[in-house]
Amino acid sequence: MNQIINMVLRQLTRRLINLGIDKGLDAFSRRKVGKAPEADAAEPSKLTPEQQKIAAQNKKRVKQAMRIMRRAGR
Repeated sequence: MNQIINMVLRQLTRRLINLGIDKGLDAFSRRKVGKAPEADAAEPSKLTPEQQKIAAQNKKRVKQAMRIMRRAGR
């Protein structure tokens, strides 16, 4: 019984940590260099549509790299 509880707790902990890492990466990728996070939310994005597309692709690549690194750490 103890093994089952430990297994469930490890899975839950892993999911919560992964969720926190993803949220942190999202917040960090939205942040502009040299500004506080609060300033970002108030200021609209000044990126062109092409730059927004590139930023979205980079965000996807970072998430994928983090997923691969977490998987490699197991």
